Amino acid sequence: MMAQSRDDSHFVEIVDRLERHISERPATGSIGPETVEALDVLNHALVFASHPRALELWREALWNGRLLNGARQAIVVMFEYLAEATARGESEEVSRICDCLQVFVEPTLEDQHP
Repeated sequence: MMAQSRDDSHFVEIVDRLERHISERPATGSIGPETVEALDVLNHALVFASHPRALELWREALWNGRLLNGARQAIVVMFEYLAEATARGESEEVSRICDCLQVFVEPTLEDQHP
């Protein structure tokens, strides 16, 4: 198995963070704002990737609190695209998908430009 590049490991960290938030469930009541945000990011990724099982993957995250491989891959694909776009100076691509993604993309840019 090949070692992950710094960028790949950053994307894996994002996916792991989102999955942690998705898996956090109160015993009763509503899901928290971090979970809602994570589900929103997942939705954007599934739409961006035009995943054929998007609804099934999103429901699995909502109902069972976990990300299946297809969901994880869609998130990575979207963030890889956004990282490449911002590296080309096309930072408006983040807003084109959703401004909620800025919080995930901006740290990536800061890491690349010390």
